[in-house]
Amino acid sequence: MILRLSYVFVPRLSEVSLEELRAWTVNNYTAAPGLYSVLLFQRQLAGYVEVVTLSIWQAEEAMTRFFSDKQHSEWNHSEKGAIRKESQSYELVVAVRGSLPDADGDPYPDLREGAD
Repeated sequence: MILRLSYVFVPRLSEVSLEELRAWTVNNYTAAPGLYSVLLFQRQLAGYVEVVTLSIWQAEEAMTRFFSDKQHSEWNHSEKGAIRKESQSYELVVAVRGSLPDADGDPYPDLREGAD
């Protein structure tokens, strides 16, 4: 499994560009063969909104095939005033399934004092 992180910094006042980026990402990634999942994260910075795309692929070949296709290569950010940071790819080595917090919000109820 391959994880890919892409970073784009969109001017903060450009809500149209943010919506366009979200729509482009969802439309293009969701149809990709070999894609498990795509997640978008954003955070506000001084004059920009950082948008991080995390895509999870079955194999590096599927990811490479998707990004070698010109129509899917990347959202056209240059004319929007956005800044793109180089993408990073990682191979998944270990995955541990966590548990959900209990009703009290404790993420580790088994470690509570007095728990069996």
